[in-house]
Amino acid sequence: LDVLDTLNVGLLVRGMVKHQNCQEICIACIKLLANATYGSIERIQNVCDNEGIAAIENLMQVYRSDAETLAKILVLLANIAHGGDDLRKQISYRCADELVLILRDHNENYSLSLQAVRTIGILVYCEHNIGRFIDEHATINIVGAARQHLLDTELVSLALDVIANLSSEN
Repeated sequence: LDVLDTLNVGLLVRGMVKHQNCQEICIACIKLLANATYGSIERIQNVCDNEGIAAIENLMQVYRSDAETLAKILVLLANIAHGGDDLRKQISYRCADELVLILRDHNENYSLSLQAVRTIGILVYCEHNIGRFIDEHATINIVGAARQHLLDTELVSLALDVIANLSSEN
């Protein structure tokens, strides 16, 4: 991944925007960016500097009915959310509604529900974002996803942790 310098990260983000209706290209870009951003604050910042959060939000809308593609998008979004509270605020501002809609519309899909709850959990580490997710009705939709997968301890446990964080708003 050494080839993913600032210029190439920007090309991948622009590729997702320009070819938003070509699922194969978008998935390739998402996978490369997800791998590149994992644990790399510099690459996370490069994605954001190249309007990556807006591009991700757009893909969440374009592929709204495709659970498999959405799950990949959320892996990238979660990686970027690890870039700190400022990025968590930006992501929540743009994508909180989309994340909650994903839970509402796809709660029967285990892997997507798990990734959506995980991403929301990362975003509400920043207390500033709690109100936004409450306003978007995240709690009821997290409960809905957990109900769909009651026998899965990983999802139920994560859902409980995220709901606990959401309930800690002052």
